[in-house]
Amino acid sequence: MQNNKINWRGIVALNAVSTLAQLGQFGVGFIVLPIWLAARGLGAIELGLFGAAGWAGMLAGLLITPKLIAQFGSKNVVYASILLSSIGFVIIPFFNWPIWLASSALIGFGMGLRWIANETWLYRIVPKNILGQVVGVHEALIALAVIIPPALVAVFSTVDNKMIWIGILFNTLPVIPLLMVATEKPQIVNDKTVKSRFFQVDNITKLGIIIASVGGVIDGAFLALFPLFGLGRGFAEAQVALLLTVIGIGALALQYPLGWFSDKKGVIRAGLLAAAIACIATCFMAFVPMEFGWLASVSFVFGGATASFLTFGVIAAASTHDHDHMAENMSKISIAFTVCSIAGSLLAGFAAASLGNDAFLWLVILVSAVLVVVFARQHRFVI
Repeated sequence: MQNNKINWRGIVALNAVSTLAQLGQFGVGFIVLPIWLAARGLGAIELGLFGAAGWAGMLAGLLITPKLIAQFGSKNVVYASILLSSIGFVIIPFFNWPIWLASSALIGFGMGLRWIANETWLYRIVPKNILGQVVGVHEALIALAVIIPPALVAVFSTVDNKMIWIGILFNTLPVIPLLMVATEKPQIVNDKTVKSRFFQVDNITKLGIIIASVGGVIDGAFLALFPLFGLGRGFAEAQVALLLTVIGIGALALQYPLGWFSDKKGVIRAGLLAAAIACIATCFMAFVPMEFGWLASVSFVFGGATASFLTFGVIAAASTHDHDHMAENMSKISIAFTVCSIAGSLLAGFAAASLGNDAFLWLVILVSAVLVVVFARQHRFVI
């Protein structure tokens, strides 16, 4: 009888909203556009600034969304996210640098709005007894954004603006499933309570913030500068896009094994393993000349290891004993990840401009090595 009360229509529709919007906002906006820009001669600093603008826009969206939800409701906020990101895409073919920075910020801002508004709405209507299953399906679906758009570059290339219009298409399609969901009642948010606890963080959540922060630095650096690295190594644009697709496939394929290892051995040991793998894989990329096939194999492993950092950060935050404020802890994880993604984009851009295209890989090696040390010192936590 309980299954009859499950709002399957809403669950399916909101998962579709996340999947389609993620394909446009993140897949095209954060992964494909740097390839498009690199093919038009933008250098490391410009690519770093472009990536940072997107993450900064996302951070602004993350910070403002709770108040917007309370005032206008999640559905209207998601509509606004679609509109703003679409404007960001439309600007690109008609303007040039540095106006593209505004485009990146708008796309990121829309993604930040949609991330919090749509997922909060989705998990609010999911019964607790199937929450884990729905979250697992949701995360698998949005991981397609790291696979499909780069693969489309290999088909359509970035010679013209086809990929930008594909990004607009992905970004606007969520309107269809969104129309299928009844508008929810706005939730009242107590700002005083939220502000009073924002800087109160327990030890386990602190560990989660550190893990997510490292993941953010790596994501920001890699997404902004990997196209320049690949082109600098002599690979064709289609090959660079395929490598990014392989990284996404690795992220999708290795999350379950690493999650299983975390369940069996604890997030500390699982995180230590992932950080060590990421550090070693990046060393191979930076210091060992490789043909495309070997680099693709290393990229697969790299993608699986680094994608787990945000997951492990969430697991650590969810492991807190303070269950009444778990939502706040999750918010802190997402903000830490986004702030450090901005820093990663900027640091990688300036490092590559000063020291060469491979320099951003040294940044990834450094922060993953730091994470190895952090995990090695945290055996007293049992999660």
